[in-house]
Amino acid sequence: MSADRIVLATDAMSANNLAGTNEPSEFRSAACHYFETASLIEPEPILVLNANPDGIAHEIIPMSTVAPQYAPPGRHLVTVTTDGAKEGSEFELSALIKELSEIFPTCKAKDWRHLKSYHIPMAQMKQTPEVFGQFPYPLKTSIEGVILATEPQVHSGIHGALRSGQLAANSILKEMGSL
Repeated sequence: MSADRIVLATDAMSANNLAGTNEPSEFRSAACHYFETASLIEPEPILVLNANPDGIAHEIIPMSTVAPQYAPPGRHLVTVTTDGAKEGSEFELSALIKELSEIFPTCKAKDWRHLKSYHIPMAQMKQTPEVFGQFPYPLKTSIEGVILATEPQVHSGIHGALRSGQLAANSILKEMGSL
C-alpha cells in the first residue's frame, strides 16, 4: 500500500516511539466508580460537576437517566469519577459516599450499592498552561508525509483527539487544493 500522506492518530507515547516526536507524555490517573441506587439522583440526562475544589468526586453521571437499559427495572446506575491515586480502597469509597450524601442529601447515598471501580492510569494528559499552543497545526514529523494527530496538540480528552484529527485532515485537503 502506498500513500502520499499518512495521519498518525495515536496516543502521545506511541507517537513518540513511532515517529520520534516529543509529545507530552505525563498523565493523570482517574478512577470510575459504579453504584446501583434505589432512587433517581437527577431526572435529567446531565453531567453533575462537583463545585468543591477539595472534593473527592469530580463528576457524577446518572447513567440510567441517559440509558435506562443500563439498570434493572426500579433501580438506577450512577457513575462517579475521582482522582485515580488510590484504586477504590474502602477508605476512599466511604469518604466518597459521605461526600455524595452531602451533594445529594435526599438520595440516601449511604444506601447505594458499590458495583465496581476501575482505575484508569492514563485518563488524561497532564495539562499545564505552557502545553497549550506548543504545537503547530498540523505537526509534521521527521518522517516524510507523516502528519501527527494527537490530543496534546489541542487539549487532553476525546474532543482534543478528534479536533486534532480534523485539523490534520483539513491541512491535507488544503495542501491538495480541496479545501
